[in-house]
Amino acid sequence: MEFSSITMTTVRNLATVAGLCLCGAIAIAAGDLPSNSTQDCNSTGKPKPGCLPVSGRTTPSAQQDRGPRRFTDEEIEKDKQRQKERAERAAAIPPINFGPEEIADRVKWMKEHAGITLKSNAQTLPATADGAKTSIFLDDEKYPVRSLTLSCNPPNVAAIGQPIYDSRGPNLYPVEFVATVPGSCVLTNKDFSVTIVIRDYLQ
Repeated sequence: MEFSSITMTTVRNLATVAGLCLCGAIAIAAGDLPSNSTQDCNSTGKPKPGCLPVSGRTTPSAQQDRGPRRFTDEEIEKDKQRQKERAERAAAIPPINFGPEEIADRVKWMKEHAGITLKSNAQTLPATADGAKTSIFLDDEKYPVRSLTLSCNPPNVAAIGQPIYDSRGPNLYPVEFVATVPGSCVLTNKDFSVTIVIRDYLQ
């Protein structure tokens, strides 16, 4: 009887172990349990149960590993400088007002701050070939905008265009002188004449 009891216990233990192994194999096959891809797995020969083939492994992409690019200190400083310059230019332009007195004040401000005025007659003025704009404000009646003439050497090194703040209307001052290439220009309007020497902005 004692021998039979031991035998039956041993059989039950073996059956339990076999059942657990079978359940574990089924779970691995179904993906419920992690497969053993590092232990007792060989790259050659028949793969053992629980070993994941190399082709089934996934590796995160380099872009996922890097994440979003961070700005360098130099890029941040340049952006701050550009924002500061834009703020200074915006602060230099007076607010737009629509009353007669406010408009007169604004016109007066534009005359006083223009780069080329009636006082510039017969003078030689400097400019840089970087696209910077120089405001021109002459007398609307005596020297109308339509009578302005620009002669340059070499040709097409500069141009005359309407300014950003053209609230006075078309064909009225101020207009802008824009230089993009080194050279020289003569701006004339009847008996008004100004020579503009354009140098390279790197000099």
